[in-house]
Amino acid sequence: GASSQQKVTQDVPEEELQLDPLLLDFLDADTYEEKLNILSAVHSKITDDMITTMAIACDVEVAEGDLEVRYNQLKSCLLTLDRYEINRVR
Repeated sequence: GASSQQKVTQDVPEEELQLDPLLLDFLDADTYEEKLNILSAVHSKITDDMITTMAIACDVEVAEGDLEVRYNQLKSCLLTLDRYEINRVR
């Protein structure tokens, strides 16, 4: 019957569902420019965990400290990477 289309999302652990969709977009983004746009979009609700996840995803180091300071550190790392990426491609 049609009822066999049950939701399979139940075996996903709770914390997986808490991930911000923008964070997932960030992890999927192909270019640093896209990542920067998403970072700006998520700025108002960013958390330490999100910054840590984003930094790890981009292979950059962001020191512990004030949230705003960490945000700016991550942003400047991405800006630098973005510049290198552009130079590499063209």
